[in-house]
Amino acid sequence: MDTPLWLTVQRGDAPLLVSLPHTGTDLPEEIAPGLVSPWLARKDCDWWIEKLYGFARELGATVVRTSISRTAIDVNRDPSGQSLYPGQATTELCPTTTFDGEPLYRDGKAPNEAEIARRKQVYFDPYHAALARELARLREAHPHVVLYDCHSIRSIIPRLFEGRLPVFNIGTNSGAACDPELTQAIEAICDGTRRSRVTNARFKGGYITRSYGDPAGGVHAVQMELACRAYMREQEGPVDKKLWPSTWDPTYAAPMAATLRDILNACLDFAARAAGHIEPPAPPTEAPPAPFEGLAARIRGEVAKQGFMAHLGAQMTELAPGAATLSVERRPQLLQQNGLFHGGVIGFLVDNATTIAAATALRDPGKSVLTAEYKVNMLSPARGDRLICRAQVLRAGRNLIVVDADVVGVADGRENAVATALATIAVVDAAPRG
Repeated sequence: MDTPLWLTVQRGDAPLLVSLPHTGTDLPEEIAPGLVSPWLARKDCDWWIEKLYGFARELGATVVRTSISRTAIDVNRDPSGQSLYPGQATTELCPTTTFDGEPLYRDGKAPNEAEIARRKQVYFDPYHAALARELARLREAHPHVVLYDCHSIRSIIPRLFEGRLPVFNIGTNSGAACDPELTQAIEAICDGTRRSRVTNARFKGGYITRSYGDPAGGVHAVQMELACRAYMREQEGPVDKKLWPSTWDPTYAAPMAATLRDILNACLDFAARAAGHIEPPAPPTEAPPAPFEGLAARIRGEVAKQGFMAHLGAQMTELAPGAATLSVERRPQLLQQNGLFHGGVIGFLVDNATTIAAATALRDPGKSVLTAEYKVNMLSPARGDRLICRAQVLRAGRNLIVVDADVVGVADGRENAVATALATIAVVDAAPRG
C-alpha cells in the first residue's frame, strides 16, 4: 500500500515509536475555502514539536507524523465521536471551534456526517494503520516497545483548564497504558528539572495512548503534553496572528530538548530492562531534596528583606518549583517622559524574577544565587496598568542556572508582550547570618 504524501513514516530499529499527530499545518484544498481563516485553522497546532523532537531518529526511534492540520481531522480523538473527557470542554473529531471557542468554519460550511466519514477514510485511517503496522513490526523484534505520543498546548486556555498549565503533563490513561516503572522513570526526569509536572491530570492521554497502550501485550503508551512556554517564547493568555506562533528558536528550546532526550533514553532503557537485557537501576544514594514548602518560606523571607523591591512597590505573585512571577502597578514614579513604564523597571523585574526562580532550584541550604548576566529584548512599548514578569528555569546546573523571563503589560484585562529575556544565575555560598 502506497504511503500518502502527507504521512511520514521514518523507520528505526529501537523499541520506540514516536507519534506526532498534531504538528501538521496543511489545509486540504477541499476544506480550506470553508474556513474562517487559515490562521485560526492552524492556531491550535502543536507548534514546532517535530523540531523539538528532531533528535529522535538519532536514538533509532521510528517516527510517524501527519502534515495535515488537526482542523481537518484530529487523529488523537475517538473515531466514534465519543468525548475522551466527558463533562469537560474539548474539540471534536473534526473540530468546529478552536480551543478558545472561536468558530473555524463559515456559516453552513462545517463538515456533515458524510464529510466526516470521508475525512476518516482519507486521513484518520491511514495514520492509525501506520501506527499499528509499525508497532507490530517493532514487537516482532522486541518483547516490549514504547509508544511515545508528543503534544504541546498554550499555557493558559481558560475554556479547557483553570490557571496556568504545568510544564510537563504526563498521560498514561490513569496507569492503564504503561508499566508504572516507566511512568516513574519519566516523572523522575521531569521532577529533576524543578519545573512543574503532573501525571494523569487534565490530560490523561488521547485516543492513541488509550487504544494502543497494552502493557500485558508489550506495548507501553505515554502521552507527553508540554506547555508551550517550556520550549518557545510564548505569549501567555489570548493570542493574535501578529505574535502567534512565535518563531522557532533552537537555542531557547535546547534545554527542553535535552530533557526530552533523557526521557526518550529512559523509554529505551525501560524496554531493555523489561526484556531482561539490562539490570534495573540502582536505588538513588543522594538524599531526596527537602520539601518545597521549606525552601519557599526561606525565599519569601529573603525577598521580604529587599528594600528596593518595596521601594518600587513590586509584588511576588507566584512562587513554584522552577518558577516565579513578579508584578508592579503603574504609578507616576515608575514612568518615563512618554508615560510608559521605564526600562529600568523592566530590567529590575527580569533581574529579580529570574533570580528568585533560580533560587527554587537550589538543593543545598548553604547556597544562594546571584545574577551573572541577563539580556533583555524589548518587544513593544511598556504600556498598561500593570507589568507582569514570569520567569521559568530552563536548566539548573551545579554552578549556573539558566532562566528565561517574559514581561507583559496588562490593560483592560488583556496582556501585551513587552519584553523577553534570558538570564544566567550563579550559585554561590550563602552569606553568613547574624
